Amino acid sequence: MPNLKIACWNVYFSHNLIGGDAGHHDVAQPSRADNVAKVIYEIDPHLLGIVECMPRSKLEYFRDAFMDPGYELLVEGDASRLNLGLLYWAPEVEVTRVPFASAPWQDQLGDDPGPTRYRFARTPLIAHVRHRQSGAELIVAVVHPKSKKTYSPDPDARRREALRNRKRIVAEGRRLRAILYGLAASLGPPYYRFLVMGDINDGPGFDDVEARILRSGIESHLGSVLDPDSLLYSALDLSDGVGVPTTPPSWGAPQLDHILSTRPLARGAGLPRLVDGSGRVRSDLVDFAAGSGKATDSDHAPVEALVEL
Repeated sequence: MPNLKIACWNVYFSHNLIGGDAGHHDVAQPSRADNVAKVIYEIDPHLLGIVECMPRSKLEYFRDAFMDPGYELLVEGDASRLNLGLLYWAPEVEVTRVPFASAPWQDQLGDDPGPTRYRFARTPLIAHVRHRQSGAELIVAVVHPKSKKTYSPDPDARRREALRNRKRIVAEGRRLRAILYGLAASLGPPYYRFLVMGDINDGPGFDDVEARILRSGIESHLGSVLDPDSLLYSALDLSDGVGVPTTPPSWGAPQLDHILSTRPLARGAGLPRLVDGSGRVRSDLVDFAAGSGKATDSDHAPVEALVEL
């Protein structure tokens, strides 16, 4: 049976790889662009989610300059940087964007006296994927919620900013789950077979700021064991409570990049299904000890998994 290799990579400020404006692009960072292309070739994905994605015209230029003919793309967002992208191998898979309501919403977290209005930091990219030969279908969502980073020089202001950031990550995860399971309930299979992948800006563990709202960012995406039918399973190793690092040791080696799947895809009978043990952090390709990083390729390692069709 055929397998789909599905991967995701936060390519640090990928818009810097390509210079110029639409119709007049050039390669602005030749060495790093070449390194990024080599990593993608080593992964050899059927689908590659790109976090911190360049705008569409630049991604088209990068594809034409560095990738094999046959790769098509989707981009969510029209900003000059930090969009979400999906490269896919069109000879084998047909990919279409899934529309959904991405308008702001309200949520109430922690000891908030009332609901707070939230919006996605980056609107998720949700796509329907169909394998041309087998007809197998699944849904893929590429995500990049708000960063935990704080910028205020004042300690008190920084603590308030940290709390706001964590609440927003949690709110985004909760909203994404509501959207995906709402689509599944209204549209049925294959919408119950979906993957969520991207830089979730949170990993295993529970810091003192998250303790104030009794929720973590990764937990808000995974769901609760009290609702096992809508629990998302990690294709990567979260079993030790730390996770396999996807970022440099200088960051405290957190696993911020994830591939998560529904029960029907991860544990359910029938096809398509996630191949057991196929989830990998490709730290062999982005080796921080050997000099990988912002100037060389990226400050995140790619993640990948196989889906059997």
